[in-house]
Amino acid sequence: MVLPDDERTICLTGGPARSGPRALLCYLVESFDPLLDPSQLRSHSNLWQCRRMAEVLQERGYAVDVTQWRNPTPPDPTAYDLVLGVGRSFELAARARRPDAKALYYGTGTYYEQTNRAVLRRCREVRRRTGAPIEAPLLPRDEGIRHADAALVVGNSWTIETYGRRGAGPRLESRNTIVDDVIPRDEASPPADPTRFVWMAAYGALRRRLDLVLEVFERRPDLSLTVCGNVRADKAFFHYFGERLEATPNVDFRGWMDVGSPEFREMAATHGWLLYPSVSDGQPGSVINAMAAGLVPLVTREAGIDVEPFGVVADMRSPDRIEAVVDAAAAVSPTELQDRSVAASRATFSTYTRAAFDASLEQGLDALGLPSHRGAIGS
Repeated sequence: MVLPDDERTICLTGGPARSGPRALLCYLVESFDPLLDPSQLRSHSNLWQCRRMAEVLQERGYAVDVTQWRNPTPPDPTAYDLVLGVGRSFELAARARRPDAKALYYGTGTYYEQTNRAVLRRCREVRRRTGAPIEAPLLPRDEGIRHADAALVVGNSWTIETYGRRGAGPRLESRNTIVDDVIPRDEASPPADPTRFVWMAAYGALRRRLDLVLEVFERRPDLSLTVCGNVRADKAFFHYFGERLEATPNVDFRGWMDVGSPEFREMAATHGWLLYPSVSDGQPGSVINAMAAGLVPLVTREAGIDVEPFGVVADMRSPDRIEAVVDAAAAVSPTELQDRSVAASRATFSTYTRAAFDASLEQGLDALGLPSHRGAIGS
């Protein structure tokens, strides 16, 4: 019988008779699918990150099983010395593990209740402003941090603060990673246009205030906006705002865009700014990869990413506030924009690296006091 992805568990090292320490990784089993297109590992950082987590555990001497983060029936947690991950399977396994076993929570962004409250507020705002009875998907319950000995959180100090005092042990910042094939920006690159903006997110148009951004650019024909993301898949949002998105003359709706593609490189070379007025995030990949390519970030505090001094953190809770940010950005000189762009690219390529991801993961494992078991895997 083939189990649905939600319930799958795969064994990466050895068989049932394995000796030595064992770890259960609760994240993405699809990362290890032998039929996975290599381009997906290149273009989706979380798939690579899941693979790298397993590799680091194996390098430290653990036999590793991987179960899906949504799995409601994870393997017997008492069989493991370490549980690492996120979601329902981690919460269940961490709660029922042996007293001598360790649990490291991997928070992939803000605490789920913070995100859900912010999204619900946005739904109410849209209904009040437009009359559209729009709804947006909410994050599933995830209280795994309450049962962990330590936590790694993808984001900055603000992101970590959203978890409050839940759980015990240290809270450490993890690092998102740039995907392959993003081209850095340098001084020799032609200056971009400060009146050209990009809104980009894989999903969650309401959560990233695309409706308010559209309203601003509808009344500002002197500026241009390129929208990148799978907005059509966000059926409720697209039902109410899709026509405006496609019909506004100074808005270019391109849909999903691979950040390693020639199309993205051309766009990043000619546009000045990434506009990302999120209500809840933690180091979003769209912002990181845009910065790496030289787009200068205009973000909210709630985006959960440190972008100063080259970028701007601003309150963008209304169209008027967004327009004020856009106006200030469009007014900078090409020289200043070029300086900011180069600084953004350099800072990103030095901060959001695979080596930095490894270092944060090792730090999290070290925080648990885990000894090295290199060479301990048996069959």
